[in-house]
Amino acid sequence: MKRYQNNKKVDQNFKCQNNIQVVRIKAYFQAYIGIFVFLKDLMDGFRAYREIRGYTFKDSFFLYLCYFESALNFLLRRKNFTTVGAYLRRDILLRNRDGLLLYARAFSEDLGHYVGIAKPSTKKWFKPKAGDTVIDIGSSVGKFALFAAKLGARVFAFEANPETYAILMRNIEYNRLSNIVAFNIALGETKCKAKLFVPVTLLNNRSRYDL
Repeated sequence: MKRYQNNKKVDQNFKCQNNIQVVRIKAYFQAYIGIFVFLKDLMDGFRAYREIRGYTFKDSFFLYLCYFESALNFLLRRKNFTTVGAYLRRDILLRNRDGLLLYARAFSEDLGHYVGIAKPSTKKWFKPKAGDTVIDIGSSVGKFALFAAKLGARVFAFEANPETYAILMRNIEYNRLSNIVAFNIALGETKCKAKLFVPVTLLNNRSRYDL
């Protein structure tokens, strides 16, 4: 009887040790996966930011100063980090690898839109050709609309926010694109007037536009 009880205890201890080992293996595996994903996102972000250059020396200076301050704040105060554009101290003009000139406002999300962090996979499949018709609803500052027009597509861009629409129009003028038409309206099922709430600052205070 004692041998049976001892064997039973040994079996239970063996099972507990196996369970602990399985839990540890799962924890290590999840940690390695998390580290891999973090490093991949970091490298993708680094490559994306390298594709953007300042148009002049002064633009480049404020751009790299923004990168430095945003990286420092991301490491030290990650919970309060919003977007890299929050650390851009003045309006600058940029040029991306497609040769497009892009206007970025200080303390805004423009820089993040141009880099493509918000929609990193879109450009992988978005490959319009010359002669195509592209309708960009919610065009924002025109990252994809400008790209399509640069490739020769006919583009209709719709942006409801008047301030963002002004930057879109400025980008079209800078790049001298005649095959893109922009509209400062919102699209919906019915024709009506509506109120558009948009962020005033990156602190999520809001203002209102009547459309």
